[in-house]
Amino acid sequence: MAVSSGPLSEGDPAEQLDGWRFPKAQQEIADRIRPREIIVFHGELTITKLNPIEKWMMEKFNSPVGDFRDWDAITSWAVSIADALKAALRESV
Repeated sequence: MAVSSGPLSEGDPAEQLDGWRFPKAQQEIADRIRPREIIVFHGELTITKLNPIEKWMMEKFNSPVGDFRDWDAITSWAVSIADALKAALRESV
């Protein structure tokens, strides 16, 4: 599985990213390891944690600030991984 922290907003991350799901610079690695899923979750941006250049960039591009993570979706995804691993373990015994 591959996970990316995505857009800083509400809504469907896949739609907001126009189908982008994985950095091109890492695509060769993904092709080699063949993750069974690539998922993008909304991100979080705390302005007080940024350095002055990062703050300037966020202001210049009028980026949203806040925590846009969907913890229910993240938890559900994590539980699905645990369930898949448990099933694989049972099959291997």
